[in-house]
This record gives sequence, C-alpha cells and structure tokens, in this order.
Amino acid sequence: MRPVVDAAALWLHTAYTPANTKTTHANAPSSHHNVRALPAATAFFPWCAAAGLNPLTDMTRDALRAWVTTQTAAGVSKSTQKARLGAVSAWYREMRSRGLTSFEVPAALPQTERRNLGVLKPAPKNPTVPLTLAQVRALRTAAALYPRRGSTPARYRVIIAMLSTTGIRAEELCTLDRGDIHRAGPDGQPAAWILGKGGEGRWVRITPLALEAIEAYLAERDTEQNSGVLAVLGQVSAKPAEQPLLITSRGRRLQPQEITRALRTLARWLLRHATGSRNSTLRAHAAALRPVADTLHPHSIRHFYAITAETHGIPISNISADLGPTPPSPPPRSTSNKAAASPAPPHPSSPTSSPPAKNSPCYHAFSDRPFVERRRSWRRRRFSGSAWSSGRR
Repeated sequence: MRPVVDAAALWLHTAYTPANTKTTHANAPSSHHNVRALPAATAFFPWCAAAGLNPLTDMTRDALRAWVTTQTAAGVSKSTQKARLGAVSAWYREMRSRGLTSFEVPAALPQTERRNLGVLKPAPKNPTVPLTLAQVRALRTAAALYPRRGSTPARYRVIIAMLSTTGIRAEELCTLDRGDIHRAGPDGQPAAWILGKGGEGRWVRITPLALEAIEAYLAERDTEQNSGVLAVLGQVSAKPAEQPLLITSRGRRLQPQEITRALRTLARWLLRHATGSRNSTLRAHAAALRPVADTLHPHSIRHFYAITAETHGIPISNISADLGPTPPSPPPRSTSNKAAASPAPPHPSSPTSSPPAKNSPCYHAFSDRPFVERRRSWRRRRFSGSAWSSGRR
C-alpha cells in the first residue's frame, strides 16, 4: 500500500494542480493548517487499506460502489462524496497513463448509477446567461475609458478582446505565456497556442484587435519593468517566451478568479462613471451592464461568442472547434477559430474576412476604434462646414 500512497502524493504535488482555493492551500508548503494529520476512515486510501484492497490491482465496480455506500452510511455529505470521487477518478486517469492500472471510474459508475447514488454533479442552480452585444460593447468601452493605473487598463483591454473574439476559457487565457502568442501562426495569420482541458492543445486565430491590445499591454508592462531584451523573431513581446502573458501588479500569473473580478470591476466603475454624465451613449452602456454588474462571469462572454457565431451562420462544428475539443477528442491539426476562416457569412472576430458592414449590429462591438475616437469623428462630421469650422461664433 505504501508505494500506492507515494505515487498519489507525487501526483498531487506535481501534476494535479487546478486553480482552486482548496488545492492551493493543500499544496502550499506553509498551509498545513488545512490538512488533517490523519485522514478520515471513509477517505479512499484508508478505506482501501481497511478493506485489504490494493487500489491499483484489486479495485472493481462493486468495491467502488461499496466505498460510496460506506460514506453515505457514515454521514459524509454528498458534496464531499462528489469531490472525493472526482479526485479518485483523476488519480486513476493518471495511473492509467503511467500503465499502472486499467480501472476507470466513469466505466465502473456510469452516469445513471452515479445519479442513483447521489454523487452526480447536479445541473447548476444559476445557469450561465450569455451576454448581449450591447453588454460586450459596454465592457469594451469601460476598458477603453478606465483611468490609467500602470498597465492595469491595458490588461483589462486584453482580457475583453481575447474573451470576446476567441471564445477561449478564462483558465486557458491565464495559462498563456508570451511565447504562445504568434504574429504568424500555421496559416500565416496571428494565432495563439491554447492548452485546453485534458492537456489538449490547439491553435486559435486571434484578431488584429486582440493582437493590438496584447502588444500595447506588453509594451507598457515592459516599460514599467525597464526591460531592454530584444524580441524573439516571430513572437510578440521582448521578454522570455516562458513568462506569463497576463500578470498581476505584483508580477504573479493572473488566475481565473481574478479575471472574473476584473470584469465586475469594469462594470461597477462604468456605473459610477456614468452617474450624472451628460453623455447619453455612456449612460446607455451603463444601463446595459447594470443588471449583470455583480454577476459577470467569463463564461458568459464565451456563450456570447458561440451565440454570435451561430447567428452569423457559422456551422456548429466550426464553433465547437473554436471553443475547444472535449478531453477525449483528438487535438486539431490546423488553426482553430474556424468561424473566422469559414466561407459562411463573416464572423465579427474574423481577421481574414471582409469587415462587417457599418450598419451591422456587430460592427461597433468589434470595431478597432475605441468609443472615444468614434465620438470625435461624430463631432467632426456634426460641425463640418458650419460656423464652428469657419471660425464664426
């Protein structure tokens, strides 16, 4: 049993490190206050030891069902049981990749049986509500007008641009390094190498809007850090390729929960900034964000991307390739973001198709010109040829 425990401990500290608070505290060397000296008897390894089972060679469907039943009889909550079963399933997946076992938890406990045992993840009580086009436009405006505090506003613009024009997950955006952004991808267009769920990688085309935001952010960040390192040919930035693309003000890699916090910060700031403003467009943006200011989530933008692509006639298969394959699927062999390269009607994030018509509902949402510049152009047209332009008052 000792070799099994050692293998599990090594895996926990080297491979299984999702970005959540429990794992962060459990893996931190100085955070042992969250770890009990002796695990509960109903935990998986202690239960296997008490039953005389080697988890790698002796585990069966009946034994796994007996473990779940034992937890229920001991009064272990269903949420704890679901968390334990998920960790055990991940551990078996890793052990299978090492050739140490052939046991599979999903095959042993199918979805129907997990539902009967009460350990199936229930449907969310608050399903994800996709953002509207007006709300995405409002977030872009907030990022463009946010007061300058170092490179923070530029980082906000990168977050909004990447999420809304690629449909990637917040976790995928946080795992990007500088070297993952390329001005010329496999098809010669700007692209990013995305490491998705299950460790599956894919190329995702990025738009000129997103690339411009990334370059501006990295330039500001490098200026703050007084860097004089030369850029690597074909890559964006003048820093080592292994450095995180998005970092906090303290130089730490940005985490998914901080992206959620950034979205809500932008929305709340816009609400305060629009209060008492005489700018009707700014007030309209604030009105669009007011219902969701406290519940904004990156996944809502991901849903917005999928719905927008479908509205523009992009095939479902292309949208699925944009959003990333599920872990069992093979990695794509070419650049993703097929919605941008599809011969169907142009998607608003498409860098290669002709830009949407100016009367298109998506034109201003993905326009490269910020809101302030559009207002200036409107003023120039408004007063062209009038007494204001001829000098008469």
